Amino acid sequence: MNRAKIIQCEELLRSAMLSSNVELLDELIADDLSFVNHFGQILTKEADIEAHRTG
Repeated sequence: MNRAKIIQCEELLRSAMLSSNVELLDELIADDLSFVNHFGQILTKEADIEAHRTG
């Protein structure tokens, strides 16, 4: 994947996060995502999407 494509995908993800577009987030985020938030909690894709869904 080239640099321009990565930047395009990152901007698409950023936009989906800012607008809480859960359909697009579901499409963009890997099913096996795990990450640590700013509170030190380990979260999954579903937890991340649910946070956007509920505001």
